[in-house]
Amino acid sequence: MRSISIEVSNKGWFILLFLFGSILLILGKDFLHAFVANYNFYFSESLLFGLFWLLFIPFFFLNHRILKRNSSLYKILLPIVISISHIAVFALLVFSISAIFYSHTFEFWGVFSETIVDHGLSCLLIYGLVSFFFLNFTKPAKEISDNLKKIRVTDRNEVKLLAPEEILYVKTERPYIAIVTRERRFLHSSTLKDIMEELPNDSFIQIHKSTIINLHQIQSYRSRKNGDYDVLLKNDDRVRVSRNYNSFFRSFLKEPLSD
Repeated sequence: MRSISIEVSNKGWFILLFLFGSILLILGKDFLHAFVANYNFYFSESLLFGLFWLLFIPFFFLNHRILKRNSSLYKILLPIVISISHIAVFALLVFSISAIFYSHTFEFWGVFSETIVDHGLSCLLIYGLVSFFFLNFTKPAKEISDNLKKIRVTDRNEVKLLAPEEILYVKTERPYIAIVTRERRFLHSSTLKDIMEELPNDSFIQIHKSTIINLHQIQSYRSRKNGDYDVLLKNDDRVRVSRNYNSFFRSFLKEPLSD
């Protein structure tokens, strides 16, 4: 628990430092511009209009959440929607804050139209690059990660990638092992011990010295009244649970077995 609280605390400090640094950059830029152009620098107005850049932080988070959930077509249109929303929220904030705290009020439509002209292209470019990066790099990285979890087998000199959930059971057939799916069985040059290390241990268990099964592929099971069990898998193959693995098999079932 302590490490979690330290991690959260560090993240909070990072966000605060980032915000503080961003505000200093905004104020510094406006002050330098006022100095070079020889006009008065107004701290409050610089801070108010600097909200435009600070709004990128929440809109980046919103953009990322939407990108993970919606279709590719929507992701292409998303930069336009997010950019307009960003500018609209900014104009609304400037109007509201100036109406409450300033002697003069900045009109919503005036700020909105001026910001569209000045920063609309910047918004589209920034959010467009985020969408482009997400669409072109995030998905392949996920596919690579998924492929690393798959079992590589050879079928007629062609390498196939089997997802663990496709596998019903694995059985020793010396000098190979047979990996059985609903469609067919593949001979694989490995050992039962090695393949067990590659398969997810929350789904696959050893039920015999020569057999591993996928618990999610069990159709039914029946006691032999001698400590062994017959397990019917979803492809109608039957495999035997040896009494030596009986207790291990029981522990993975939701309801205890009875003889």
